[in-house]
Amino acid sequence: TEVFLPPDNIFLPSDCTTEYPKRALAWIFQYELTTNDLLLNNALWSSSVERLIFPIYGDSGDILAWQGRDFSLSKETKRAKWFGRGNLRDTLNILGRDQDRLVITEDIVSAIKVSKCGVMAMPLYGSFIGRQRFKRLYSLYGDSVGIYIWLDPDKRLEALKESKLGMLCGLHTHPLYSNMDPKEHS
Repeated sequence: TEVFLPPDNIFLPSDCTTEYPKRALAWIFQYELTTNDLLLNNALWSSSVERLIFPIYGDSGDILAWQGRDFSLSKETKRAKWFGRGNLRDTLNILGRDQDRLVITEDIVSAIKVSKCGVMAMPLYGSFIGRQRFKRLYSLYGDSVGIYIWLDPDKRLEALKESKLGMLCGLHTHPLYSNMDPKEHS
């Protein structure tokens, strides 16, 4: 069994709250998600960094990592749309109840939306899965879970490559293709 200790230097901004501004809510609402979906997924707002933050907690309640979506109103400073702290590349943040299917998406909002359809979902916080994450998924589920890799439309080749790597790791992986991001589907 693998043991992952929480990093010592991962902190949320000190002004985090669940009082989301209208611009962040408007963005979430366009994907048919609600304020309650944000609350159920521990989403926080930080005015100091102007980001909607999605923290990832370990089993003991320690924060492992977080990723935040930028909502800066400043036109002068160009910032990355998504920014994170912690080892997001190795994180398994599985949403939804135990089922026989796991859908892997690029972003947390897509994972939240997909998990509402009665399957497990896991965001990559990017588009790379890799051998280590596949090995960890195998140690959790063996070959009993079908794993569907549903990346954004511009990442079809990556989804196919990752699916083949998952098969080499002993998993039942399948790429999913769509002309829209998972979160954009009704």
